[in-house]
Amino acid sequence: MKQAMEIIEDIREDDYLQELWKTYLSDNLYVGDLEFSETLKVIAIIAEKIAL
Repeated sequence: MKQAMEIIEDIREDDYLQELWKTYLSDNLYVGDLEFSETLKVIAIIAEKIAL
């Protein structure tokens, strides 16, 4: 579990992935204004639930 959370934190801090998310948002309007950080919060919750 600790390793999964460290990976999620690395993803959260990655500037390149944040820029990719912005591109994804502009190309996929159905996503709305969903923030990159919100998606990572959900991933962390799922990781906790399945005990990674």
